[in-house]
Amino acid sequence: MRKLLSFLIMLLLFPCAALGDALQVDMPCLQPEDEAAFLSRHPGLTIEYGQYGFYNTGNELNAALLTGQMAYDLFTANNVYMNFRQTMARGYCLDLSGSEVIRQAAARMVPAVAEQLMVDGRICGLPTGVQFDLICADAEVFGQMGYDTADVPKTCGEFLSFLEAWIARQDAAPEAVQVFGGWDYTVYDATTYTAELARLILEEAIRQQQAAGEALSFSDPMLLDALTRVRQVGQALARVEPPSASMSAGEWRTNQPALFVRSDLNPWGRMADWGVSLRLHPEQPFTLPVMLQVTMVSAATAQPDTALAFMEAIAAGKLFVLQDAAFLYQDVDFVLNPDYDEEVARTEQMIAMLEGTIANPAAPINALVEDSMLNSAYRENFLHWYAAAHQEDQQEAVSRMLEVQRTRLANAEAQRYLVTPEQVADYRQCAQYLSFPVPSAFTPGSVHAQTFNSLLERFAAGQMDAAQLLRELDRLAQMAALEAQ
Repeated sequence: MRKLLSFLIMLLLFPCAALGDALQVDMPCLQPEDEAAFLSRHPGLTIEYGQYGFYNTGNELNAALLTGQMAYDLFTANNVYMNFRQTMARGYCLDLSGSEVIRQAAARMVPAVAEQLMVDGRICGLPTGVQFDLICADAEVFGQMGYDTADVPKTCGEFLSFLEAWIARQDAAPEAVQVFGGWDYTVYDATTYTAELARLILEEAIRQQQAAGEALSFSDPMLLDALTRVRQVGQALARVEPPSASMSAGEWRTNQPALFVRSDLNPWGRMADWGVSLRLHPEQPFTLPVMLQVTMVSAATAQPDTALAFMEAIAAGKLFVLQDAAFLYQDVDFVLNPDYDEEVARTEQMIAMLEGTIANPAAPINALVEDSMLNSAYRENFLHWYAAAHQEDQQEAVSRMLEVQRTRLANAEAQRYLVTPEQVADYRQCAQYLSFPVPSAFTPGSVHAQTFNSLLERFAAGQMDAAQLLRELDRLAQMAALEAQ
């Protein structure tokens, strides 16, 4: 009855949602060829893409759907920040199960993904993007440091013990390797590691409780022990990896190898072998957090048939991010790089041009430089230098450019795939661990997110100990539970 009432209220609030010959869409754009094919089947129709991701939380989205402030025919939400399944359950989107095309697409999906789209037997949306919250050991750096897959931590305790041993190793003989990469010296300081490690451990604790269907709590003694160790580990890491104001942000990010990489980007990176888990208890499941972006058709659309046809175009076409298909569909064994042949041909052409310049030093170099140096300021500086340089220096510069292009061609095979068959095979080993976290009281954008961040900063700065931090988090969790009633 409540779902029916919500739907009727929506119809009363905006019965004149007709959008003429324009389909209003809040989602990533279709691939150009898919959009052109769709429009050819619907002459006179235009697609107007909105401000994708305008709503920050599920409550904002649901309120906009209920009041008519969100008048898109199609809209997109995710599980991490917006809990799209709640939107589906409330009847704010159309049932797509009547479409054979969409039923077939759902049957092709990874089962855990397809399950997220189903509510009471209805298919309520289609996945249009996926990201993973990965912590992986960098296989190359690990090997250089004498580690292998047996050394990859699979619990929070193992991870902290690994870091403690690494710190002792650096104290004995410093090495130019970080624990995590990607720091920016403009924000990195003595508290950065403490805050980040605490955040990672708390996020995993929250996900584990969600997966177990438990109320949010921070009273686990193992959590207290872990955060007490984090304070010591974080301070020691700040000592062995001191901030350096002499480095630019770009240098700090790219020139320092790191043992572990935290990334929400694809493609896959051998998670089965190199994935890190921060679960507090070894008996807890190994989880692989996923942020799934799902596009739905508004229940209030005035163009249900056209919107459904558009969803079928999504199901039958290519995703906005091509490699995502390998992680959503069971029948995708690899994803080729569509630009591979063109890139190889361009490199071969460049090599021929450079070899011709070496054979004939008097040949003009402008065309070469125009094609090989995309940064306009650097290109102009190089041309100015080249015009004034001695012939020997010119030849040396061209020889170096030739060496770069030959190396690029020799390594071109690695660029043939966006997602390799090996990566897909590894992913399928891990598909059983996929989890789909929903917003918690401390998710960015939630009411208590700012307080959560402030508490982490105080903890990292030594203004409160682990026990005080957990008591405050428990208090906030209880307050959030009362507010949600």
